[in-house]
Amino acid sequence: MTIRLPWASPQGMEKYLRSTELCDSANEDVKKKALDLARGTTTQRQAAVKIFYYVRDGILFALDDLDAKASATLKRGHGSSASKTNLQVALLRAAGIPARYHRSIVSKRYMEGIVSSLAYKRLPDDLWWHCWCECNLAGEWISCDSQFDKALYEALCQKGVVTEEQIPTIDWDGVNDLETVAFWQVDCIGAYDCVDAVLKKTQKQVLHPQTIKRVAFWLSNRHIDKLRRG
Repeated sequence: MTIRLPWASPQGMEKYLRSTELCDSANEDVKKKALDLARGTTTQRQAAVKIFYYVRDGILFALDDLDAKASATLKRGHGSSASKTNLQVALLRAAGIPARYHRSIVSKRYMEGIVSSLAYKRLPDDLWWHCWCECNLAGEWISCDSQFDKALYEALCQKGVVTEEQIPTIDWDGVNDLETVAFWQVDCIGAYDCVDAVLKKTQKQVLHPQTIKRVAFWLSNRHIDKLRRG
């Protein structure tokens, strides 16, 4: 499938446009969705904003395997912060927009009240695999974290699970940085063109054994759905 868009990908950004095993931007379903989202836009910035809002609200936040391919997350319609970020990066790359992962260490406290107590207790105090999406627009890298869907964010604020001081907004204008959980950041690790190895390592080290993981995911996602419904 050939995507025809009214812009050319910038030179020297090849590694931020490539498809990888987990960030499978060359997948036909991913390319088709990227083209659908970019249709009618005239600039990369407009397309990046449309992709952001699709991933934010069209892919509901839920606990999921960290080593899920972008195409699998697209099909399921839900994902964790890592898998939503991975899909966002893949869609941007499929649309010819350079994208990368910004990794940081965040306190697990930002998950308190969102996930089940079983999942929360099993998490390390500091989550070293957390990442969000950055895209390159007009030569500038801009953070555009799509982690929490609008319905969940509004429910979390209404119920006092998070405050507007902690997460002032989840909206993105394509110009200013949006880092959703910056309030809980412990340390910045840096920006990467690929996080496949990190997500696979975390999946193996943290999300085992499988039986406990499945129970923790099920309980957490049931609780998240209940929060979202009000």
